[in-house]
Parts: sequence; C-alpha cells; structure tokens
Amino acid sequence: MAGVAQILKLSGETNEVNFAAEDHLLDFKKKVAAACEVEVCRQRLVLGDKVLKPDSEKIVKLGVQPGSDVTLFIKRFPPPSLKDKAKIQALMEAGDFEGLQQAAEEGYDLSVENGLYDVLHTAASNGDYDMIEMMLETGVSVFAITRQNPKTALQVAAKYGQKKVCELLIEWGLDPHEKNKLTSDGSNRRIESWDAVQYADGCGFPELAAWLAVQPSPKAPMAAVEKAAAEKAAAKKAAAEKAAAGKAAAAKKVAAERAAAEKAAAETSPDAASFVAKVHQRAGEVADCSSAQLGSVANKVLRRMCRGRGLPSRGNRADLLSRLAPDPVA
Repeated sequence: MAGVAQILKLSGETNEVNFAAEDHLLDFKKKVAAACEVEVCRQRLVLGDKVLKPDSEKIVKLGVQPGSDVTLFIKRFPPPSLKDKAKIQALMEAGDFEGLQQAAEEGYDLSVENGLYDVLHTAASNGDYDMIEMMLETGVSVFAITRQNPKTALQVAAKYGQKKVCELLIEWGLDPHEKNKLTSDGSNRRIESWDAVQYADGCGFPELAAWLAVQPSPKAPMAAVEKAAAEKAAAKKAAAEKAAAGKAAAAKKVAAERAAAEKAAAETSPDAASFVAKVHQRAGEVADCSSAQLGSVANKVLRRMCRGRGLPSRGNRADLLSRLAPDPVA
C-alpha cells in the first residue's frame, strides 16, 4: 500500500511525503528529512497520540496509511559532541534529571560508566523511564551492554522487575529473547546466558516474565539491512564496471592491432588490398599477441603464413615477403 502522508509541523506548515508499503520508519524519516529539512536524528514523529518507533518497523504496521496526518516534533537534544565523565556521573548520582537534560541540550554525551553499569543501565535498574527516554533521544545507544557479566538494558530492567522500562526498550529495538549473543543490533557480541524472560522469572517477577515471553523479537535493524544492501550493490556495480572496462580494453586492443597490421601491410606488400584481406582473416590469431608492439603485428602474420606453408619464418619483413612471393596471399 503506497500513498501520501501529511507531515504537520508545530509552526503550522504542512508537507506531503510519499511512501511505499515496504518503507521502514527509517526510510520514511529520510523522506521527511528531505521534505521538511529536519535531520533524521532530530525527528520525533507522532501519529495520533503514538510516537512512531522503532526505525526497523514498516510504517504501515505502525499505522501510517494514505492520507494520515503525522506530527513532526523536533528533538531539542543535538547529537552529542562533548564528553565529561565526572560531570555526568555526578548528575546521575544526585538524581539531577534537569541537570542531565541541560547537559544533553548543550551536547554532552550521557553514555558514560557508572560503576559496573553505565548511566543507561543504572536508570534501567531504577525504573527511571523519563531518564531512559531522554538518554535514547540524545543518541545513547539502546544496544549498550554492561562491562562485567555483559547484559543489555532490557535484561537489567527485567532483573529488577521494571515493566514500563522493558516496554520502552523493546520499542527501541531490544529483543526480550536474545541471550548468549546480542542479535538485535546484528553485532553478535557476547551477553549473559539468561534472556529477559528468564531474568524476570528467576528474580521473582513471574507476571513480567509471562508478558515478556509473548513479545515478538524485532526484525533486523535498518542500519544492518541498509549496510548489507549497500555493500551488495557496491560490489555488483564494481564487478559490472570491471567487466565493462575489460571488454572495452580488449576491443580497443584488437582494433588497434588490426589498424597497425593494415597500415604495415599497405606499406610493404606488393598486393596491399589482398594482403589486408588476409590480415583481417588472421585478426583473431593476432589478438593474443598482447605484448607485441603495434609495428610488429604484420610481421607476426607473415611468420605464421610462412610456417603454414612450411617456409622458414625467421628474418625481416622483406625476407618474409620474398619467401611468400610472387603471391603473398595465395
């Protein structure tokens, strides 16, 4: 199902964006970026009262239909460009949410260590939904894992029974069923052998475990899909260009050798027209003499003609022609 969606900006401006049924949210955001001049990383798209995510899901499954009105909010947090580990740790330990927001608005990276956990995992264990949502919006990777006994933020949230946080992390692309290897981002990094379901059940949260057990695994992240498709397309293009260049070079070489043979024959043969015709017949044989200089192509043809008649094939062009006389093309 293809169609056009209306993108509503808070300024009152409206833009139309075409989409295809197979478009993922990330594809759609790129089209919105082109139409509305808002970077993908700063977009927050809302359909009705629902924030559209994750980027790996098809937009039709997220509810976008032809004629849908999608509201575009611009995230206030720029991509992080500053690092101050001590500053962020101090704000986190103090529970200073507003301070962390201010730091994010100034471009500080919130992805810092906080003991064995980083800020994201600490917030997940505490059930700090607003903190996690803000961090993810600033660019903190949802796929970060702890340094010892590596766990995802979802495994941590499940371990501490934080259902609301689990819902948020699943929406952002984490898989409640992944264990041993981190598959949701395609990296296959090692993680703990219990998935989120087992953590919730084993730590005394059976209702959360039952809910997690029926949640589907997300599809491969668009970053991985796009990378694989781009690499495949680039390899295919390079192979085609190489093959075309090889064919063009071979054709050019054959044409040049033919021209050289014709020129040499016209300058030396007593019967130029007949000799040129003979050279044309032997052009396929001459083409494999890749190391020959163009001026020697005619001599190669003459030597092959001599050998074909059982005549000596050594000597200069005059000697070869004299052996083939009186009719060098007979």
